[in-house]
Amino acid sequence: MTEKNNFNDQAQALIVQKHQLKGAQDQLGCLNGTLDALDHELYCNQKVLDDLLAQAQTIVSEREIIFEVDEEDTFLIEETLYVCQNEIQETHQQLGKLDNIEIVESFEWGQYPPASE
Repeated sequence: MTEKNNFNDQAQALIVQKHQLKGAQDQLGCLNGTLDALDHELYCNQKVLDDLLAQAQTIVSEREIIFEVDEEDTFLIEETLYVCQNEIQETHQQLGKLDNIEIVESFEWGQYPPASE
């Protein structure tokens, strides 16, 4: 292999790596946006939950309600919560796979389609 071919291969490899870096950065940006949305949603849900618990506590204390829960009822409550949690619909997009290339001895850099970008 001549020195010129070696430099050519290195340049092609850099083009491919640059494209793969851009793809990874795009995926990370999308992931970061999704995490920010989830964080905001979690914050809002936590705030609503705190408010509801405070309201429930106020009602219980004002009316002097006493809870007695049997062990059997506890199981039913836990089972109901488990079923409800599994029925939650996904609200965020799924990320696609990142492209990768397999480098074998007979690999030609020109075979990588995005290299022409």
